[in-house]
Amino acid sequence: MAYIMTQTKVTLKTLNNTGSLRTEGALTCTYELSHNDMKVIMDQGLKLERTNGQWTAEPIITDFPNMPTSHDAAQKLADWMEKMAVTIRAHDFSKINFDEL
Repeated sequence: MAYIMTQTKVTLKTLNNTGSLRTEGALTCTYELSHNDMKVIMDQGLKLERTNGQWTAEPIITDFPNMPTSHDAAQKLADWMEKMAVTIRAHDFSKINFDEL
């Protein structure tokens, strides 16, 4: 069985806030997620939003290709979501690096 090397990268793209960045107010961060398994490179987005001290996450999927069947489209989306999951799990989103902006 061959080992497949996977590279992941997360880049903070935008940050919008009201109130304190650290503890209060609304905060929205958008990230670019990159996943490279040496076969395919996937670049997609992630939005994290804090409102009233609670966080939500939303994937940002762009440039999704047309597929010949509904099954193929669902499988392609599942492939992309798996790659996004690997990238998200490899990064600590509790530490926002404001120097990246």
